[in-house]
Amino acid sequence: MKSYRFTFFSIVLFLSFMLMISTVSYAGAEQDIQDIKKGLSEVKEELKEIKRLLESPRAQVPTAPPAPALTESEASIDDDPILGKKNAPITIIEFSDYQCPFCARFSRDTLPQIKKDYIDKGIVRYIFRDYPLSSIHPRAQMAAEAAQCAGDQGKYWDMHDTLFDNQRALEVEDLKEYAEDLDLNTKDFNDCLDKAKYVREVKDDIKSGENAGVQGTPAFIVGKTTENGVIKGKFIKGAHPYQTFKTAIEELLKSTP
Repeated sequence: MKSYRFTFFSIVLFLSFMLMISTVSYAGAEQDIQDIKKGLSEVKEELKEIKRLLESPRAQVPTAPPAPALTESEASIDDDPILGKKNAPITIIEFSDYQCPFCARFSRDTLPQIKKDYIDKGIVRYIFRDYPLSSIHPRAQMAAEAAQCAGDQGKYWDMHDTLFDNQRALEVEDLKEYAEDLDLNTKDFNDCLDKAKYVREVKDDIKSGENAGVQGTPAFIVGKTTENGVIKGKFIKGAHPYQTFKTAIEELLKSTP
């Protein structure tokens, strides 16, 4: 009888132990599942972007041999927003699109590292220029104008980050809601957006990007800072990892007095 009682209690203890393990494992699994879902969502968006690019007119097979890939280019910083010290020896110009998932990836994963290692130390200044691909991203133009309108009130970079964090919600009403969330003067912001104050500014950025050889986003020019604001340097296409930019920056620093 004692043997049966001992076996019964052993089974109860064993089952209690297994239940405790499964509970802990479940809690951990929940987080793992959420991380996997987030990763799959990002991959899904990037696959959609690739599909849109392939279906766009620019993706048609050329009738003539393609031109050699650009390794260097040049563009002006214009009067666009600057992150970092104005006299930093190295300049990075980005041509970007607020609906582009690859641009969001750069903003989320790579730019913070560049900021920490180079921008915050006064070595690099970062210039953001708009290049909305309206044929596949119909809300990117207005989003770019919204960032400029926020810049009128000293909140350009706050709006920049908000737009990239909310790429699926860039309708006009969304943009006005973000302005309210950022404590902007909503009347001034709404007037700026509704009257298309910065439509020409964004169009000028697109023209400058085309002249520099930009065909997709993101695209970057990394070069030495100049007095006239025209930057000539390495041309980087796509959301490259931090190491690509680090290598380009370090090479320039070696040749800088």
